[in-house]
Amino acid sequence: MRVNTTSALLIVASLGLGTAALASPAPVMQVDTGFIYSIDLKDGQVTLMDQNTYNVPPGFDLNAFALGDKVTINYTPIGTNYLLVDQMTLS
Repeated sequence: MRVNTTSALLIVASLGLGTAALASPAPVMQVDTGFIYSIDLKDGQVTLMDQNTYNVPPGFDLNAFALGDKVTINYTPIGTNYLLVDQMTLS
């Protein structure tokens, strides 16, 4: 059986494109601004008035913030429901 080289290359190339399409893109940092609704020191979370809850990394000092503070949060979405804070500042 003789295989056309062009056809074989097209099959290999299309297989490669298929697996590339399945790869997830790298998370992109995003920004949110709002007023602090709640702070959970135990779980390391801050919730804004828009009800978005952000998770802070270990060692992040949430004591520097208070309920009602207007903050700007730079965060990275991880998965569908986990928002990891990269930076949080008073606005």
